[in-house]
Amino acid sequence: MTPNQIIIHHTVTPRDQAPDRAELGINNSHKARNWGSTLRPIYAQKSSLGWYVQYQYLIFGSGEVRQYRKVGEVGWHSSDTEANSRGIAVCLTGNFDAEQPSGAQTKALRSLVQTLRRQYGALPIRYHRHYNPHKSCPGRLIPEGWVDSIIKDNDTMKLVKDRGTVFIISGVNEKRKIGLANMEAFALFGDEPIEEMDTSSIQSGSIITRGLVINNS
Repeated sequence: MTPNQIIIHHTVTPRDQAPDRAELGINNSHKARNWGSTLRPIYAQKSSLGWYVQYQYLIFGSGEVRQYRKVGEVGWHSSDTEANSRGIAVCLTGNFDAEQPSGAQTKALRSLVQTLRRQYGALPIRYHRHYNPHKSCPGRLIPEGWVDSIIKDNDTMKLVKDRGTVFIISGVNEKRKIGLANMEAFALFGDEPIEEMDTSSIQSGSIITRGLVINNS
């Protein structure tokens, strides 16, 4: 079934637990859980990839991404039939009522969402709590619009000069050297050089977007 949304979750388990151990615990928990009721118990079936994990993807504290269900494969994760059947469930390890996602998780989530949108179109972002108001998932510390904001932040970078060397500071506070002695540099978008530019006349603190200087003050 064609997906129509991306749904973000958190595990409420240790964020930085080793991936093998974390996925085993989640897999066993989802296998044992009664997803129905006492009168009508329902237990998860294995996915086509061989897992009981109900999310399509898990993102671990290290930034590693693993897939457990194919896109379009039903997973019981959002208390809503449409979301379960047409949503792509992306779950980050951690308890974001009490802590923030790691920098590596943020970067991996941004990359995964961008990849999914390239494949399936401009899928909107939903949170588990949108379908179950009794839950905070993906956590009280995750504000509305956060996922789209980290993608937008990656489009905009601040140019900083330090002793003749040019750096960019991206929206997630990553510092990358882009300058050379002659002040010519590659402006980077993501990890790929997209435009060579002469930075000699650009002032510290300028904002660049995909290599275009939009604020030279």
